[in-house]
Amino acid sequence: MFSSLRLRLLLQLSPHIALRQIAARIPLVLMLAATACSSADQQALENIIRARAINPAKVEISEAIIYRDKNDARMACLMVTDYNQWGEALPTTRVNAWYIFKSQSWHFDNFWEIRDGLTCEKYVAADSKDGAGTGSQASSAEPTPMPMPPATNAPAPTIATTDQLIDGCYHLDSCTYSRALEVETVKEQGGDRLLRALIENGEVSDAAGSPDDLQRIRWSGASSTIYAFCSARSPAIIWSNGGPYMAEEFDFAGGGIPGAQQNNANIYQALCHGIYDNSLSDRAASLGYRPLAETGGRGQFIVASPEALFAGN
Repeated sequence: MFSSLRLRLLLQLSPHIALRQIAARIPLVLMLAATACSSADQQALENIIRARAINPAKVEISEAIIYRDKNDARMACLMVTDYNQWGEALPTTRVNAWYIFKSQSWHFDNFWEIRDGLTCEKYVAADSKDGAGTGSQASSAEPTPMPMPPATNAPAPTIATTDQLIDGCYHLDSCTYSRALEVETVKEQGGDRLLRALIENGEVSDAAGSPDDLQRIRWSGASSTIYAFCSARSPAIIWSNGGPYMAEEFDFAGGGIPGAQQNNANIYQALCHGIYDNSLSDRAASLGYRPLAETGGRGQFIVASPEALFAGN
């Protein structure tokens, strides 16, 4: 940049030349400022993506496209290729992020599967305030979000069906079954999902351990409310019997589910994954679960509310 003495001399000798030389440097200054801003945004976006990636050290992240959407919100779009625990590339996904000026930070919800070629370039063209508008058809082709990679990976949304029974028969002298009467999503945040379900329990006396037992289930005729916190970082069931809320956490990817937890763990598998054959532990790694930091998870513990398990609450 010019020193103040040099600037005064130039203005005295030739004001037009001085102004041209100053103007010639302005685009460079602005470009450097924009690059610095873009670099800071890129780094911030990469940091939050890596924090949720399966393989943070290997995940591939494209350069962000930063734009204003039709509501004039500041947005960003990136393409992400993560790798599983064996180093194999997972399907490339798209990340849509938004900027919150109050906290001066970026946020995003889910990794989106790329279907119908809806890459960042096409998505931004349809979503941006000044975009060419590739057509409402592109926007309507928006896919269902894929599960969030750990540490906040949510199992793929499912609705437990009432025509499948949740098996609790591990000891034939106390053979029990459960079924979901209603299931609804209460809240989704950061890849975690909270479900509320009405569960009815049944019992079979003198069970023989054969399919005929299913014809002799005596259902209670009453239902209880159960919450399932579908989350790879803290899979849990929450309930209340008139007192404080209790939660029970399951370590599906760790040492397995002990018998004392099996009934509630089976309810979690059915509600969050639609799994009724007690096989979630066998598939846990492929679904994004990791062994919990505390051996076997936290077991049973008191929570202020079902929503308290969401990150940041």
